[in-house]
Amino acid sequence: MTNRWTAVLCLVGCVLIAGCSRSKNEVIQDLQRLNLKFTTEDYVRSAGLGDMKALGLFLEAGIDPNALNSDGITALIAAAAHGRMAAVKFLLDHNADPNAAGKSGQTPLMAAAENNHADILQWLLDRRANPAAKDHNGWTALLKAVYRNNVTCVQLLAERDRQGLGRGLLVASLLGFKDAVKTLLDNGAEADARSEDRRTPLMLAASKGNKEIVKMLLDAGADPALTDRTGETAESLANAQGFAEVTTMLRDAPPLAADQKPKTSPAQGNNNNTQAVASNEIADIADQELLSEAGPGRSPGRLANGSPAGNTPGGRPSLRNVVTVTEIHENFLPVTLTDVQGRKAHLRSRDGGQFTVSVGDQLPGLNYEVIGVETRNVSDKDGNPVDASRVKLRQATTGETLSLIKGIPAREKGSFVTLRFPPQGETIQVGLDQEFKIPDDPAHTYKVIDIRPEQVIVRRVEDGQVWTLERSVER
Repeated sequence: MTNRWTAVLCLVGCVLIAGCSRSKNEVIQDLQRLNLKFTTEDYVRSAGLGDMKALGLFLEAGIDPNALNSDGITALIAAAAHGRMAAVKFLLDHNADPNAAGKSGQTPLMAAAENNHADILQWLLDRRANPAAKDHNGWTALLKAVYRNNVTCVQLLAERDRQGLGRGLLVASLLGFKDAVKTLLDNGAEADARSEDRRTPLMLAASKGNKEIVKMLLDAGADPALTDRTGETAESLANAQGFAEVTTMLRDAPPLAADQKPKTSPAQGNNNNTQAVASNEIADIADQELLSEAGPGRSPGRLANGSPAGNTPGGRPSLRNVVTVTEIHENFLPVTLTDVQGRKAHLRSRDGGQFTVSVGDQLPGLNYEVIGVETRNVSDKDGNPVDASRVKLRQATTGETLSLIKGIPAREKGSFVTLRFPPQGETIQVGLDQEFKIPDDPAHTYKVIDIRPEQVIVRRVEDGQVWTLERSVER
């Protein structure tokens, strides 16, 4: 037995000595026999394909494990994006940096998150991958997982990225991903997180008519009385889009008391340093970021042969050369509530005239009946008192209900935009959530997903790419 083990050890020693004596050129020749060149292109491609033999040869020949290919990604990013666990482990064991970012700022953790490889995501987190890292567009791994509705990845990242929960909740609420919303709330996301224009998750869900998410957010303590930068509430946004059930849910929701803090579901996970989410204000995210960039726009983590499908150096193509927004029509009632005194409501018409109404009256010149007059005093998030008195109206023909909140114009259903397609000059009218095609691009379908006073948000249906189009200054 001793002689046998001696022979085995001698054989292993000879192999190791032979391996150590191989020159770089000899290893490169082995790569060539596999139809591979000693380049970062083939190195990254091999990682994406999970070719372990090739990876071993590349590293043996001395390639930088963190080298970028011409598309600006590393081998570890490619392996993580394609779910190549063996390659991920091998690269990490051979000095690949789990936080080395590609040209776009994408990290291996982001690639795993948006491609739903939870096992690789967990492995990278255990190897100290940074969950708070942002790519050049400000998106974290958590946001990318939320956008893809990869709930298992959302759970893993929510336990590690406490500061990103609010932003994630905004995205999940906007896109209607109820499982992601629940996961984020369960991990302590602030129910009244704010976007740059001060919209909350409740406003975003209400504007899309998502009853389940609206209920989840209300149950989590979301305040229905909050207003965005333009004075809209969740109720007025839902009502403007004709979502009667959601409007009723929000109208009947009791306002929060002045000293009542928004409650969040208890944080979960194995992070013993769990803390409350720092702020309601999400100051570093604009609405267009919610709807664009990596996740919403170009699927940067979707790799083909180790190369990114999006996030090219030139950025996303623009629709501005082929679509012009000539008109934006937001239908507002021509009256504003100025005050409520007892059962009487004082209103001002668009031409400056003033009048008083009570329950049962019809608005002069309008087909709306007053069905409720209510005095409400609520507090904003800073504890300042806000007069949110309102008048409830019902459209006599359609039965549609809406609320006039003091000082805030009320939108009627039916907002639309007029789009022009140069050079032919063809024009069309498109309503909210309606689809359309561009004459010079018949292969794609586009959808209007939001209409604002000076902007229209358009999404391409096939790949989810989003553009913010400004109203043209031409008249």
